[in-house]
Amino acid sequence: GMDIDVVGATSGTSTATGIELNVSGADANIGMQILCEGEQLRLSHNAADYATFTVADTGDLTIETVGDGTTDSDLILKADGILSLEPALGSVNIYNNTASSTTTGGKMNLISNDGAALGDDHQLGKISFQAAEDGSGTIKQGASIRAFADAAWSGTVNDTRLEFYTMDGDNGSELSLTLDSNLLATFAGAVTVTGALTGTSATFDQAINKKALHF
Repeated sequence: GMDIDVVGATSGTSTATGIELNVSGADANIGMQILCEGEQLRLSHNAADYATFTVADTGDLTIETVGDGTTDSDLILKADGILSLEPALGSVNIYNNTASSTTTGGKMNLISNDGAALGDDHQLGKISFQAAEDGSGTIKQGASIRAFADAAWSGTVNDTRLEFYTMDGDNGSELSLTLDSNLLATFAGAVTVTGALTGTSATFDQAINKKALHF
């Protein structure tokens, strides 16, 4: 429908802009609205490298990046608020290029904020490890790490515990380890230590039933 070619100077200091839109003065200002039968908008660097934006009838937005004719990743923002990033190589990297220190490095924040203080035993966030259990793409959870408030939160209380879950059988997620806010670690099962076990001013309590405990 339209082909715009812009040729700028090559002095190394100039910038060529193909289209610049300034929209104002209305109750609602929309920079650009593109309606097409194919539901797609494609931004291309050349024939092999481009990004395609697709809006489905459901309202889901998919951004597909293609390099050298091969799909590199899909980012899907669903209408129900779920964000799915599907890189072709199966990994997501979070970079922090500032100088290394005690506070820098890649960061990922899981934030719960409904406008009110967090309640006791309410979940802050969850990291799940999932995979397909069959050839039909049925996704099941194999393990997870969950964070819960250990008390109602306030300006002076932010007690939190971590719970580690593993899967035993079909959909049988079991709590394996709890790290409480009071520094107590609770294992649901037996504990095997293959290396040295060292304690400093530690106490040991053992329920003994007709057995002697030797050190």
